[in-house]
Amino acid sequence: MQNYLIQTPAILPRGALLYTALIHFHRTSAQISRSSSRRQLYGDRSDSAVNWFGIGAERTSQAYFGGGISTHGVLTKHTMFGYYSLGLSERRSSEWASSLAVGRKDHSTRYVRNARGAMVSGSLRWCPVCAGEDSAEHGFAAWKVIHQLPFVMECAVHGCALLCDCANCGHALDSGKTLRLPGEACARCQSTQFSAISAPKKGAYSEFIRRCAIAIEDQDAIYRPRNWSALMDAVLFQVGSLEKVRRLIDRQLIAAWGVDAVDDIWRLWFKGYQSSYLSQVLQGHLTVSPLAVQVLVLQAIEAELPFIRTQFLLPLGEEDSNSTDESSDEYFRHALRMGANELVAVLASKPQSLTEVANELQISPHYARRLMNRVRDSVDGECVDGRRSEERRQTQLETKWSRRREVCRARVHEILCNRPGTGRTAMWGLCKGALLWLNEHDREWLDIHVLTRQGWTSAATASFSQTWTETGADLNLYLAEAGVKCPESAAAAKALLVDVSAWPGDAKALKQEWIRFLIAAGVSDGLISVPAKLPEGPLAGSTWAYYFRTGKYPDLDRTWFLNSGFVDPRHPQTHYWRKGEAWKLPGQAIVEVLSDEARRRFATLAIRHLQSHGRKYLTFSIFRRDRDQRHYDLLTYYTPLATFLATASWFPMESLGAVEFLVVAQGWLITERRSEPRFVSQGAEELAALLRMVFKTGAEKAVERMNLA
Repeated sequence: MQNYLIQTPAILPRGALLYTALIHFHRTSAQISRSSSRRQLYGDRSDSAVNWFGIGAERTSQAYFGGGISTHGVLTKHTMFGYYSLGLSERRSSEWASSLAVGRKDHSTRYVRNARGAMVSGSLRWCPVCAGEDSAEHGFAAWKVIHQLPFVMECAVHGCALLCDCANCGHALDSGKTLRLPGEACARCQSTQFSAISAPKKGAYSEFIRRCAIAIEDQDAIYRPRNWSALMDAVLFQVGSLEKVRRLIDRQLIAAWGVDAVDDIWRLWFKGYQSSYLSQVLQGHLTVSPLAVQVLVLQAIEAELPFIRTQFLLPLGEEDSNSTDESSDEYFRHALRMGANELVAVLASKPQSLTEVANELQISPHYARRLMNRVRDSVDGECVDGRRSEERRQTQLETKWSRRREVCRARVHEILCNRPGTGRTAMWGLCKGALLWLNEHDREWLDIHVLTRQGWTSAATASFSQTWTETGADLNLYLAEAGVKCPESAAAAKALLVDVSAWPGDAKALKQEWIRFLIAAGVSDGLISVPAKLPEGPLAGSTWAYYFRTGKYPDLDRTWFLNSGFVDPRHPQTHYWRKGEAWKLPGQAIVEVLSDEARRRFATLAIRHLQSHGRKYLTFSIFRRDRDQRHYDLLTYYTPLATFLATASWFPMESLGAVEFLVVAQGWLITERRSEPRFVSQGAEELAALLRMVFKTGAEKAVERMNLA
């Protein structure tokens, strides 16, 4: 039973805390201690017992969820990261997520925004209704992420007060040390009666909690600095001034929460919060204010201006980096909101040298630089003193890179359209500078200049169509029929080159030159193998064995298992990685239901594939990549393509004028025409000729694997 959950990927109820996974793992495995279970699930880390923010999420994604949920999904759906990252910029959020995902002691996991007071509840809380629903649906109750925020005292869904401490002994059911699930008996006195937290009987409080839950569930981007700045600009435009906006927010909060002053809200329900946070949020200074204040402000704004987001706010994340006027207006507005006078705002909104700014304001250039950077950095919601905003600099670099990329790509396209027969050497002489830049910054695109039915795609993923080669004609007709029943065949049909008549330039006169050029560029003349869906690892040896034996992945079915040469990994508890892909041919799973003509074309294409590639696509391996080479424990298995060719009834056999499709082991390949068994099935003449060519190419071992007599 050891590492059972690692062998069988599990799921958690929606919104469940990752700590629930640790409890399940510990109970269903043979770990000696709780700390051992934590190391198995989270890796080498140092944090609280509960692991509120999902340190080591990359390991957890594979070990517990089997890769079914991404690392980012684990963080946003099952940890407190899903709430606290909402108020960070995309860059800050990504950096924090990367740090948490690694989860090593030498990696910082510091939260870069103000989190005044406790970030999480002291002891785990739960809703009895949620626990009952989870038990009925999943067979167990789960701790919820939203319930663990320190200011959450009632369920956002059911509105009932949360439970925490035992009514008999007063101790919490769990604080990360006892590994208990909601509703279970107290570890100290075995009582099942728990006292409820006293929650505010306020409609505004219930609405606030509901908004927090929705923000976590939808990952609402409105709270990110740039989007929040745009929202505040829209509110300022509607209301008129910052002072009027502040009075509007105060009036709404006092009326909704039933208090005499806004300070009473912080004193009663948000320990450690200050009224100055409201002003900072309204000015866009988000790094010095808690995220909960943003939620409260948005709640008050939408109560007064219910259509503000749809009427005035641009689509979230939309930014026109080419518009100088919009940037200038943005600088001007933020400078005024910061309290700068109009002259400073005008200077900050225009591209001027520091010397000109210093002379205009009669200050030193050093102080002018600090002043301008401080004003301009406020646009990003960053509090950066004395240096330029890293996020703004990154945006400008990306804009410059994007423009240069388009120019270089356009130059290559122009040459290909005007001189279609241009080879790589000639291309180098015509646009050396563009190719050098693309080779360094956009290497993958260098092959994306082949025109297919779905547009410009990589030459490595494209094939010749019917007007180019004889094999292309067979491929086109086969995919036209198979694509109706097989998505992979439909995708392969879209990757066929456009007809010669639609090719840029005069391709008819230079057809053979074009074919040679396209083959050199990587275009295939026949079927292109596609990889089966299979995890890359690392996964425990026992997990690989479980996947392969139970047919978790459709392409690795029982037939594959019996014919793949499968052997269990020798080390079930250590990690193995996949080496190579489990290849298959498009449509091989449905070829038996196609017409006889399509099946003959498939057989021709399959043999041409062997002729071109030999054994390249017939095997894949798993091995222990993190060990010395002598301890790799390399295990090689046949791919679904190899087992299909050896066991499926795909090969056309002729006997007494009739054609039937049999396993290749049941037929004959006649290499000498002097004697032909009249009553023995033998391969069709065109396929026999192809097989003779396969032997000449050195791929005879591939044919021997097919058991062809």
